[in-house]
Amino acid sequence: MYTPLRTLRGHRQCVWDVAATNDYIYSAGWDGKVLEWDANNGNMCRDFKGHDGQVWSVDVDVKNEVLLTAGEDRTVRVWAAAQGEASEEGGAYGKCLGTIEGTHESPVYFVKSISTSNEAIVCVTGSQDGSIKQWTVDRAEGFQSKSTTLASCHDGGVTCAARNDAAKLLATSGSDTCIKVFSYGGAGGGLELFLKIGEERNADL
Repeated sequence: MYTPLRTLRGHRQCVWDVAATNDYIYSAGWDGKVLEWDANNGNMCRDFKGHDGQVWSVDVDVKNEVLLTAGEDRTVRVWAAAQGEASEEGGAYGKCLGTIEGTHESPVYFVKSISTSNEAIVCVTGSQDGSIKQWTVDRAEGFQSKSTTLASCHDGGVTCAARNDAAKLLATSGSDTCIKVFSYGGAGGGLELFLKIGEERNADL
């Protein structure tokens, strides 16, 4: 049985996604906010401001100490997750390190880090437009990024994803009633379709 410890209040509307480390919890919401919370006492630590519109997804790349967010404005933003790094505004605002512009033709429903080292930031995004893309971000080159679009994606909007770091698997779900499982971190470095669960059908969000 689970015992509720505390309620974190700071968003004005729906909270779409959460991510966590051992010490911090991150939340992304309809109100355009991305908030950082102290997991030990529930205090709000930082507000990551920058997205235009709803923020659908948040994830932490622990190896590279960055926070990844994605949303309605079709951008992925990379933030400094290390404590003590604040924006130029100072105070309790998080520092944005870089932005991947125009990732998809429609809002981005999820972003997941699949970085296996601190040499580069590698993440996967999924969108209402039905595509899944893998991004490699070079910190040394001013956060320039290159993308690879997966051929074996969903027929319809891609709604969410879950990652298993130990097995190096990424599972995605979509409006086509399917779950697709991809492997990553292999010799080629890219996502490869590992397993499909369910029957595809045409569906539009």
